[in-house]
Amino acid sequence: MTNTKLLKSIMVLRGFTQGALADEVGLTRQAFSRKLHNKAMFNQLEISAIARVLSLDCTEINDIFFLDSVANSHTM
Repeated sequence: MTNTKLLKSIMVLRGFTQGALADEVGLTRQAFSRKLHNKAMFNQLEISAIARVLSLDCTEINDIFFLDSVANSHTM
């Protein structure tokens, strides 16, 4: 699950709207919105593109895209 609050806050800090970031990473605005609201998941290429465009560091990438997955895997 995507940490939407963190991703949105970083987008604002770096001067991106949802539409502008969607355009930069090659997604339609509708597809980006679905993924941002956890109705679909970002794939590896999309995560890589978002990380590049927003200049995310490893911690930010993990906190936005993977933290919940890792936490849940320990309970299985």
